[in-house]
Amino acid sequence: MSTVGHTISSTSNPQEALRLIGSEKIDFLLTDIKMPDMDGLTLAKKALETDPEIGILFMTGYADVDTAKKAIATGAYDYIMKPFELSEIRNSVNSAVAKRKEIQKKQGSKGLQHLSELMGALYTTGDAESLTRLILRFALFHFSLKEGMVLLYNKASEQLHVVMAKGATTC
Repeated sequence: MSTVGHTISSTSNPQEALRLIGSEKIDFLLTDIKMPDMDGLTLAKKALETDPEIGILFMTGYADVDTAKKAIATGAYDYIMKPFELSEIRNSVNSAVAKRKEIQKKQGSKGLQHLSELMGALYTTGDAESLTRLILRFALFHFSLKEGMVLLYNKASEQLHVVMAKGATTC
């Protein structure tokens, strides 16, 4: 379904929503907080485990401070109260899209900076382990991972060498 420049997939089943998120590129999840099979906060957490870049928009008719705090803690782009007008959802989605583009733009320039630093380091780093660790840290940053390892096998000496890196939020 397409409306106002957005392609929309919908389901009333949280498991189906998670399947869609895992199989398609979904930019945003708009979910109710109170649902029978799985609450929206749990759905949002599972969606973020599947796709850490997905944007979350919550709607609810049962607002309370604790729920709002939990929604914000998930990194929600917006928290919409029922009843609402369709224009409120449109504005919320448009605002979330703009915010997401700004974040991606900032991350893109960070990525270019890190790539430039990596290229400079490739020419100045002498030992293989430091070079491998540097490349691994860049890969971890690029894929938003917290830790990783590279296994290097020297066929001539039949030695296996392990290079590990953690906490690569920056290179």
